Amino acid sequence: MKKRSLGNSNLQVSEIGIGSNNFGRKCDIKQTQEILDAALELDINTIDTADIYGGGGVSEEYVGAATKNNRDKWVIMTKFGAPTIPGTDPHSSMEPSATKEYIDFAVEASLKRLQTNYIDVYQVHFPHEEVPSEETMSALNELIVSGKVRYIGCSNYKVWHMVESQNVAISKGSAQFISSQPPYSLIDRRIEKEHLPACERYGIGIIPYSPLASGLLTGKYQKGKPAPKGSRFEESTTSGYATRFLNDRNFEILNKLEKFAQEKDIKLSHLAIKWLLMQKQVSTVIAGVTSIEQLQDNIKAVNIELSEEDLVTINELTK
Repeated sequence: MKKRSLGNSNLQVSEIGIGSNNFGRKCDIKQTQEILDAALELDINTIDTADIYGGGGVSEEYVGAATKNNRDKWVIMTKFGAPTIPGTDPHSSMEPSATKEYIDFAVEASLKRLQTNYIDVYQVHFPHEEVPSEETMSALNELIVSGKVRYIGCSNYKVWHMVESQNVAISKGSAQFISSQPPYSLIDRRIEKEHLPACERYGIGIIPYSPLASGLLTGKYQKGKPAPKGSRFEESTTSGYATRFLNDRNFEILNKLEKFAQEKDIKLSHLAIKWLLMQKQVSTVIAGVTSIEQLQDNIKAVNIELSEEDLVTINELTK
C-alpha cells in the first residue's frame, strides 16, 4: 500500500484508510480488533474516527483498545464538535462548539478514549461560524505546542471559512489546517468548483467522505426497488437523507457508470475509489468497513489503471 503526504505536511497516510463510523454500531470490539489487525498486515496505517461515532465515543474507545499495543504504527485522525443526537453525546455537559473551552475539554476526552497521549490529526467535525476563527485556530495551535496533537484539519467547512481560518493562522505564524474532509465522489463533485482549488492553493490535503456515495456506487441500490437488508437505507429510501443519494439524477449517472465499469471489466466500487485517488489534492480515501473481506476488496482499487481517455469519459458521464 502506497503512502502519500497529507497535504503539504510530512505525515504519511495510506492511500486507503479505515473509516470507523461502524465501530460500536455494526462492529463489536472483537471485530474492530480483527479489522485493524488485518489492515496493518495490508500496510494500511490510517484510521479516521470521531468523538460521536459509535454513540457516546464508543468508536474511539474501540480504536484505542485495538491500537494501544502498536500505536506508533498508526495515523489516528479524530474529530470534535459535531451536532449531537440525544443519547449519543460523549460530552453531555457541554454544547458542541469550537471554542477554546470546548476544544480543551473534548481533546482530553478523546485522548482518554483512544488510550494515547497524542492525536495525529485533530479535526473540527462541523463548522461553528459563530466562534471567531482566531479563537479556534489559537486553541488548536496550543494543542500542537503541548504535544497532544500533531496536526489539525477541518471537515464540512465552507470555502470562505476554511480560507479565513488559514489566513488567521498564517498571520499569526501558527499551525494551519493540513486536511479537509468534504463529501466527494463520482456522484457528488461540487467541491471541484471552489473547495478543491482553495485546498490546492493552501496546501490542504483532501480526505473525501462518502467516497461511495453512501453505498450507491457499490451498485447495491436499484431505482424503484427496496433497499437491501442491512444497508444504510433499509428502513427508508425516501427520507430526506436518503434522497440526497437515491434520486433520479444520481441513478442516471449510476447507470452510465455501471455500463462503463462493465466495459472495462472493473468493479464499480473500485472505479469510484481509484478515480478519487487520481484527483488533485486527494491524500487518502477513507472507506468504512464492517469486515475483513470488505477491507481486502477496497484495496484492490489501488491497482486499477485508468487512462487519460478514461478520465475524460468519466468526466462526461458524471457531469
